[in-house]
Amino acid sequence: MGDTLAGSDLPKVPNSDKREAARRFVNTYPTTNYKDQKFQEGIIEEFLAECAWEHLDKKKFTLDQQIDIGVRQNFLNRPIVIVEGFNFKTPFLTKTWGNFIVNVPYKWLLDFYLYKRIITECYKELSRLPTRGNAGMPIPASKAMVNFGKVIARIKPYIIRRDLFRSHPRTNYINWTESLRQRGNFQDSIYTTLQDLKKRQIFDSQELDHWWFDHLRKKTDYTTLLTNLSSLEILLKVGLM
Repeated sequence: MGDTLAGSDLPKVPNSDKREAARRFVNTYPTTNYKDQKFQEGIIEEFLAECAWEHLDKKKFTLDQQIDIGVRQNFLNRPIVIVEGFNFKTPFLTKTWGNFIVNVPYKWLLDFYLYKRIITECYKELSRLPTRGNAGMPIPASKAMVNFGKVIARIKPYIIRRDLFRSHPRTNYINWTESLRQRGNFQDSIYTTLQDLKKRQIFDSQELDHWWFDHLRKKTDYTTLLTNLSSLEILLKVGLM
C-alpha cells in the first residue's frame, strides 16, 4: 500500500463521483476484456460494492485513493505468500509515515513528487539504482534522460542479444514473458502449479492447456493470466482462499 499513500496513479483532478473513480480505476491498466462494455460495467459494479468506503477517512483520502486501497490493495496485494522463515519489511506502512503522508498537500503526491524528493535526499545510493518507472534511469533523472532511456530500451534487445530472455529492456528485471517460454526454474514452477490447479477441476483443463501452448508458441501473450492462475493455486495450497 506504500505506493498508493505516496501518490501512485493519482489523477491531476480528483474524481468527485464514486462511479467515475471506479471507471478510471478499471481503465488504468485495461485488458482486452475491458473493451467489452457489459464486462466493464460488471467490474465497476463489483468494485463499488466491494470497496470498504465506510472504513476509510473521507477527509484524508480522495475517492480514487479509497477505491485503490479498498479494492486493489485489499483483494490483490494483501494475500501474499512468502517462504517459511522470511518476513515482510514495510517501511512505507509504518504509522509515523502513514500519518505524515496522508496529511501533505495533494499536489505533492502527484507523480510521487514528495516521495522521490525524500528518497533522493535521504537515500542517495538507493536513488541511483535503475527504476522501471523511469525507463531504467535513476529517480533524480531529468525528463531528457528518461526519454533517452526509452530509446535505449527500444534498441537494447537488438544490440545485446545475449541474455535476451533474462533481462528486462529497461532494467535488470527478468523478462517474464520470454522466461516463461524457455525451459528453466520459472517455467517449471508455473507449469507444475498449473497441473495441480487442473486437478481441482475448477477450470476447463483443455482451456488451460490451450493458454499454455498458445503462449509457448507466441500466438498470444498469456504471461499475466498464467502467473495469476499459478498464484491462485499457491494460495489455495496454503489455505488463504
